[in-house]
Amino acid sequence: MKYRIYRIWHFIRYIPHNIRIGIKNLIIWFPIIWNDRWWDYAFLLLILRKKLQLMEDGFRNKAACLHEDGRHEDQIEQCLLVLDRLIEDDYEYFKYGGGLKPKGPAQIDVDRLCSIIQKYLLMWWD
Repeated sequence: MKYRIYRIWHFIRYIPHNIRIGIKNLIIWFPIIWNDRWWDYAFLLLILRKKLQLMEDGFRNKAACLHEDGRHEDQIEQCLLVLDRLIEDDYEYFKYGGGLKPKGPAQIDVDRLCSIIQKYLLMWWD
């Protein structure tokens, strides 16, 4: 019973804070979500890029408090560089079956992005 009362009190106490953060998130994410389309992987990459950019800014501005060496920022920055190349989509393609398939560098960038995220994702927290 005490825990239930504590949870209710905690919820009520943080309503103004949660509303402020929620409105800020709506403003930040609105252009990304508004321009999202389901038919191209580039839109998924744009959403991922926005999230990683927000995380990097938070780490660089010391909003996160449990790390000091800059590793997280550098790892996220590597992801952002790879994402920028993938979003730019300046790769050569060749015919493969019924469609087009990117040549080597695009797949290398996808593999690099996935390996960085796989290796470090669970460490990116404050």
